[in-house]
Amino acid sequence: MLLALARCRRGAISLGARPRSLFSSTLFDEDDLDEKFIHGGGNGGQKINKTASCVQLVHKPTGLLIKCQETRSLQQNRSIARKRLAAQLDLQLNGDSSRIARRQERLRRRKSKHRSRSRAKYGREDDEPGDGAAPDLDAREPDDDTGCPASPPPPQ
Repeated sequence: MLLALARCRRGAISLGARPRSLFSSTLFDEDDLDEKFIHGGGNGGQKINKTASCVQLVHKPTGLLIKCQETRSLQQNRSIARKRLAAQLDLQLNGDSSRIARRQERLRRRKSKHRSRSRAKYGREDDEPGDGAAPDLDAREPDDDTGCPASPPPPQ
């Protein structure tokens, strides 16, 4: 009973949970990383330029460089940078079977399926106007008098 109450109180006391490692990854070892905290830049004004909350990670064996300045918090930026590094290493090591590549492939298939269903429903072909492509204005026949392309007819 006491254990259940301790877990319910806004997470202040956590008797039942084991402490997790802040950065857990099987793709790289912490000894292989060169981590620097540098001054940020860009939008955010004076505060972002003064604080060293931007994280720069270099994976020594591959030379892969990751820079993260997403948040104002150094710890959050460290976590985000390590997640990005793990994703990039996964992409380099596993190629098409990596997590990022599989996600992009699923998205590509979903978009393709959506386009084909839309074409089937509305009866449009790829070359017909209305598919999002801009009309080719230079494909019009030249005007007899000037040699310039004829202007489109006025709207009715």
